[in-house]
Amino acid sequence: MNKVQKLNADFINNPDTFTRENLDNLRQIVNNLVDNVNNLVMVVYDVNNETGDYNTVYSLSTAIKKVAATRRQLGMRIRFKNESGKFVEYSYCGSDLTDSQFKDSSNWAGGVELVDGGEF
Repeated sequence: MNKVQKLNADFINNPDTFTRENLDNLRQIVNNLVDNVNNLVMVVYDVNNETGDYNTVYSLSTAIKKVAATRRQLGMRIRFKNESGKFVEYSYCGSDLTDSQFKDSSNWAGGVELVDGGEF
């Protein structure tokens, strides 16, 4: 945050002397922020949102199967509409991302009901 405050002060106080280095620093800050947001978004996999179908209901095991291998992460969370019509969220607690570990329902904790349909 100090970098942003310094860049802001430099620009406000001396807009004509805003350098290429200042601009490169600002780009790096923005890129880091975007990377952080992308990482946060990737931690949660909303099955109904990803499939574009909020009417389909899933069991934990069928929801797990919908998560693409490229989206798997240790500690990730999945959200989906369960057989009771409630949106729930589970967290992956397995020790690795092998197919057998990831698809093992006992490696998922939670089942917490979400409010307002589970959307962000």
